[in-house]
Amino acid sequence: MRELRNILPEFDTNIGGLDTVFYTPVENVISWPLANGLLLKGDLVLQPDSKFYILGYTRYSPAYEEQLKDDTRGGTYKIEQQGFISSDLPDLGNLFYQIRGGRYILLFKDRNGYLRITPPHYTVGFEYRFSSGDKPDDAPGYKLSFEGSSPYPAFYYSGKFEVSNLGTIKPPTGVGEPAIIETGSGEIVTIPAGGRIKITSGFRFKLSQ
Repeated sequence: MRELRNILPEFDTNIGGLDTVFYTPVENVISWPLANGLLLKGDLVLQPDSKFYILGYTRYSPAYEEQLKDDTRGGTYKIEQQGFISSDLPDLGNLFYQIRGGRYILLFKDRNGYLRITPPHYTVGFEYRFSSGDKPDDAPGYKLSFEGSSPYPAFYYSGKFEVSNLGTIKPPTGVGEPAIIETGSGEIVTIPAGGRIKITSGFRFKLSQ
């Protein structure tokens, strides 16, 4: 039986857009962590010396969308990640030419700190389009699109992963464990992962084990 609950409005800050997007070819993946619902707990295991790579999108251009289309099998999600890179460097054009036709796994962190990953065992394809613009103030560049379909939406990822030139990335704020805070009056407050607190008076910070 499905577990139902109230869906209540959120009054906390909710920031749109993606902060960072990472990609790696699907052939780099050895194994996936176990899933609890849509939360993956554990580390995605890659081939030795394999890494994720950063997609350096122009600021405020990367976005992710998924749409459920109902069918007799319970539905299929169309998943799409898009962004713009304002550049016309020959090396960049050559890179896009080389990675065309591949299948990829994406990790993307939104501006609220949540890290998501394309569904386990499903991949996205890569397409790109270049435009020079038609006016001097138009920025020439590439519009990138990673698209695929799956019976699942993107999962939430809480493991670590290796990124080229950056090393190991730890679980981000918003996917890890809750924080426990003790107030000056001795009250214990639990802040869920990704939650925020508002301080309205002076305070002192003390770190304890």
